[in-house]
Amino acid sequence: MSESVDQGLPCSLPELDGSSDDRFRVVAARRRPDPTQIVEAFAFTNHDVLGIVACLTPDSIARPLDDWSALRQLWEETGDELHRPTVGVLGEAALFTALVDGDADELLDCFDGGVRNVLGEALAPGAAMLSAVVEPGVALWASTGAAGHCRTLAAIAPPAAEKALDAWVWWRSRVDAAPLVRCLLHSAKLDYEAAVYAGGIGQMRERESDVDASLDELVRLHVQIDRSGPLTTGALLEAQTRLTRLQADSTGLLVSMTRLRELEQTVKIAGENLRTVVPQPSPKDGTTEAAPLGDGLETAEWLTLQIAHDIAFGEAVRERVEEVRALTSLRLQQAVEWQTRRQARVTLIQTTLIGALVAALGASRTLGVGLDPRRPLRVPILIAFIAVLLALPALLAHWYDGYGWFDYVAVSALVAATTAVGIVLVWRDASTAVIVIAAVLGGAAALPAMRRVARLRATRLH
Repeated sequence: MSESVDQGLPCSLPELDGSSDDRFRVVAARRRPDPTQIVEAFAFTNHDVLGIVACLTPDSIARPLDDWSALRQLWEETGDELHRPTVGVLGEAALFTALVDGDADELLDCFDGGVRNVLGEALAPGAAMLSAVVEPGVALWASTGAAGHCRTLAAIAPPAAEKALDAWVWWRSRVDAAPLVRCLLHSAKLDYEAAVYAGGIGQMRERESDVDASLDELVRLHVQIDRSGPLTTGALLEAQTRLTRLQADSTGLLVSMTRLRELEQTVKIAGENLRTVVPQPSPKDGTTEAAPLGDGLETAEWLTLQIAHDIAFGEAVRERVEEVRALTSLRLQQAVEWQTRRQARVTLIQTTLIGALVAALGASRTLGVGLDPRRPLRVPILIAFIAVLLALPALLAHWYDGYGWFDYVAVSALVAATTAVGIVLVWRDASTAVIVIAAVLGGAAALPAMRRVARLRATRLH
């Protein structure tokens, strides 16, 4: 197709600026210069959709059902000529029409079996073919939709209704789409949104599972706090890390929920638009089947209800997050306050201890109280004195947090010095080597004892 249909319309698609325009506008049209058949197509924009409508007729229309197979082959060839995209396509529909003498009700009964035989092979897996006489007096067959598959339709009308049929299925004006074109457009949107929902809902449910897993971790931490008392520094840092992870998971869930709300609004709009243009069965038609193309309305209702359920479930998860987050924040605040008070107590003890020792030394000089231990006792007493000053504040500060290497060194030095003092007091003539060996053994024995105390304390806390 290379010939212009209308001098006011280009043959090729113009540059589109990507802006959204709710109006229907034909932006390009062309045809194949062939006097024996009609091969035309036009492109239009409507809101955020670019659509292409093609009209093909065979060389003869004596036997419409036989010619439809040839038309399908011609459409495949023409589709390649139109460079049909394979990505970003909302949907595709193939409509076969024919003009046959007779009343629409008679045509529906007469051609029903043949139409289903000819078009049945083109149905998508699981799709059904629905039929009815619809306004404006047309026998219509339409398959149910499925994203990624071509929807197949057939319309047969008497020759007297040719203009009405053309205006209904093909062309009205450059600014007004044919009702069936609008109907197929909104149906394709709903089929596409159903596929988007099916492909994305799994991610939201995974995020809900991640949030629930983070909630379970924090709830277990609260149970541990209730059993063991105040949080240790390590547990405090762990709680803050878990709370941060929970907030991140909750934010991801919120993003999924907002996208679901956008999808819900899109589905509602498409459903309402479809409701205004979906063909209704004629009052004379006594069929008990669902109206052709009415499955789009069912899809819109189902999607709207399902999305509402999913949003409600997501909101319930986020409510749990808010409750646990508030409780955890309160626990963390209490833990920080407790840590601050404990640090203040340690500082007070350390200051008091050092102040008392300094005051005692000063008072002893003022009162003339002399302290002159024997030479072998001087070094152990000095080491014990320094070890007490070092170890006591650290041991008090780390009572709930577990001991570190500095605590072990300070306690080992204290025990070693105390052992040396004891050896000198008990054994006045002990050699330096004996005193040193006894001090080393005493300091080394303090290490496993401290580890055992730390394990018992950790078991009690956890």
